[in-house]
Amino acid sequence: MYFRCYSLLFCLAVSIIVFTQETKAKTEQKAFEGRPFTLTRPDATVSRATVVLLHGARGSGESVRKSSEFDAWAKLYQVAVVYPTGLGGWNDGRVPTKFISTTADDVGYLTRLLVHLHNKGLIPEVAVYFMGFSNGGGMTMRMACEQSNVVKGISIIATKEFLKTSCPSFSPVPIVFFLGTNDRLAPHNGNAEGRTNLFGQPQSGRYSAKQTIERWSKRNGCSTETLNRELDVDQTDGTLVLHKSFQGCIAPLEYYEIKNGGHTWPGIKPAKRRIARRILGKTSQEINANEVTMRLWFGSSH
Repeated sequence: MYFRCYSLLFCLAVSIIVFTQETKAKTEQKAFEGRPFTLTRPDATVSRATVVLLHGARGSGESVRKSSEFDAWAKLYQVAVVYPTGLGGWNDGRVPTKFISTTADDVGYLTRLLVHLHNKGLIPEVAVYFMGFSNGGGMTMRMACEQSNVVKGISIIATKEFLKTSCPSFSPVPIVFFLGTNDRLAPHNGNAEGRTNLFGQPQSGRYSAKQTIERWSKRNGCSTETLNRELDVDQTDGTLVLHKSFQGCIAPLEYYEIKNGGHTWPGIKPAKRRIARRILGKTSQEINANEVTMRLWFGSSH
């Protein structure tokens, strides 16, 4: 400030106003082609990179921004984050469902959104890092397989690859998976085509977690898997994490298998409602998926 504060109360009020203005300037809710999205930038200058974070089914960009607590990591690493919104969810290649449009061209939409943001000077380049939860994780994999020229890295939480997936144009990028062994919505052992889910609806066939990791390991040119470490720092969360990395890869591949973990986001607060916790399962506090992802992509923040 360019003036001397003679009143503590006055100075506090001015500080709050300035802080609020800066905070609003950093996080903006916008729209593109009729769909809302939220953009968070660390400051007024161009960010060093961009992360696109994709919500799960029936979610929104703004809801996942709040629940993921990712803005704090964006600020720490000085990256921009785009939180787009799907049409009930993302067309990740699954069979039609009640909530998710399987006719939407979401690959095209996300690509056009990135071009639009870059042309406006809001992100440094069109190529970005994708992170997704559940249905958003499926869309993240689809982007890497079908539009690899705009994908610099992917992070997948709580989903597996579909049996009918095709991956025609993938180029190796840094990849990390976070998969819970007690995931009831995207089963750890996979599921057959058309098998009904918890809500009695037929769902697309999925590979198991093991098969999903093997397929992405092959795409990244990896040779062998090694168990790096076992994590059980928080003995109250009911989970244990096995961290596995791969050797001989063109680009890094990391896998965090969460023993007893559910359809949840490691490191964030568990669901408040008891019924939600019963359906989704346990949320591991052994690791923070946001921190692990950012370290893989960008290294240490210091």
